[in-house]
Amino acid sequence: MGCVGRRTLRVAAALAVSAALLSCAHGGRNKGSEHVVEPGENLYRIALRYGVTVEDIVKANHIDDPTKVPVGTKLVIPGESARVVPPESGGAAGKACDPPDDLRRVSQRKAKTEADLAFEWPARGGLSTCFGERHSRPHEGIDIMMPEGTSVHAAEAGKVIYSDWMGAYGKVVIVKHAGHYASVYAHNRKVLVEKGNFIERGDVIAESGSTGNATGPHLHFEIRRAEKPEDPLLYLP
Repeated sequence: MGCVGRRTLRVAAALAVSAALLSCAHGGRNKGSEHVVEPGENLYRIALRYGVTVEDIVKANHIDDPTKVPVGTKLVIPGESARVVPPESGGAAGKACDPPDDLRRVSQRKAKTEADLAFEWPARGGLSTCFGERHSRPHEGIDIMMPEGTSVHAAEAGKVIYSDWMGAYGKVVIVKHAGHYASVYAHNRKVLVEKGNFIERGDVIAESGSTGNATGPHLHFEIRRAEKPEDPLLYLP
């Protein structure tokens, strides 16, 4: 089995344990806090952010209909464990690898419908490598050029299921999102989150670098659905 195959299996293995990790989400909580519902939020996203279940929030707040929680509602979050880091200003990378607009709309609508996800760019920079094949080998994400030490942001809210060295990927962070989605951030100089952390979209999770098999500083970014890599540009604005 080649290096790409082994690396794919390691990423898939990390994703495969996510269900077990999520089942442990209730350990080590504090006494709770208050959350004010903002536009675009629902109980599922709020529960994911704080590492609790929708049922926990419903019971703690005596909610009759979980689908109808007005903006501005103050919710008690039982035993929340969230960490929020203010993001720096982000931006889109170059357009050289853009897929057709109709495919992009379908993928973004699918992520929104299936799991209420809206991915954002993890960092500012130009694209150096597209999704697909490179040198007759699968390239399972996109490469975003940037100076070493640039802040890398979470593309969506979720739980960190891997934060360590991964062979040719160097220092890697893998985030499990709602539904069957996950994102991968590779070649970092430094990772700033730990396995088990719950993070919000835009949180700074790493500093870019050139660890592993990299010829220069950049971020290798993947989006996976049901453990299979898909073109991240299908999901990014």
